[in-house]
Amino acid sequence: MRPGKTANPIHAADFTTLIQGCLLAILMLLAAPAWAEAPYVAGKFTFSDGVVVTATELEMDGVIARTGVMCWLDLSDGKKVWLTRPKQSLSCVVRTHESMAEIYWYRSDALPIANKVERFDGYTFTDITTPARRWLSPLIHTGNHWLSYVVTIGLFIVPLRLGRRILQGSAETGPRRFLRVVWIVIGSLIAAVYSLVMTMYSAISPPIFLVLLGLSVLAYWQIRKRSQH
Repeated sequence: MRPGKTANPIHAADFTTLIQGCLLAILMLLAAPAWAEAPYVAGKFTFSDGVVVTATELEMDGVIARTGVMCWLDLSDGKKVWLTRPKQSLSCVVRTHESMAEIYWYRSDALPIANKVERFDGYTFTDITTPARRWLSPLIHTGNHWLSYVVTIGLFIVPLRLGRRILQGSAETGPRRFLRVVWIVIGSLIAAVYSLVMTMYSAISPPIFLVLLGLSVLAYWQIRKRSQH
C-alpha cells in the first residue's frame, strides 16, 4: 500500500449484511435439529429410591407431514415406561421436576391447549388436569419447542428483507404507498401460508407463530429506528 493511502473502511450497511448472512447461516444449521425426526431429552428427575428418570420426546413424521409427538421415560436401571396416550391426543410435552414429571397431552400442535395433564411420581400416574393448567399449557408447549419457533421466524427474514428492498428502491410517491399496502397484504398471506406449511414439519402453532412473528418484526423496526438516530 502506498504512503498516504488508507484502506477503505467497511460500510455499516456492508457490516449489517454480513451479520445478517451469518445469522441466516446459523439458522440453517439449526433447522436440521429443530425439524429432525430424532429423540431428544426433555428433562430428568430422580425417584425416591435413587433411580434417575430421563424423559424423552420424539416428533414422528408421516409420509407427507408430522403425525404428532411421542413421549416415554427411560430409567437408569434399564427399564422403559411408555406413556399411555389418551384418546384424540396426538402430542405430548413432559415437564420434569425434582422428583416427578408432569405430562401435558394435546389434541393438536396447531392449537396447543392440553386436554389432559398427568403427574408421574415414579410409581403411579395421577390426573391433575385443572383449568389453570389448561391455560398454562400453550406456554408450556411453546417453551418446549422454542428452537423450532426461533428457526421458523428467523428464516422468514428473507421475504421481509425482499419487501424492504422493493420499498426502498421506489420513490416516495403515491405508487410507493400503494406498493407498501400491496406488500403488506402479500406479506400477510405469505406469513399465513408459511406458518401452515411449517406446522406440517415442526411442532409450531400458526396462531402463536404469527403473534411471535409480529412481535419480532415490531421489535426489529423499533431497534432499527432507534439505531438511526
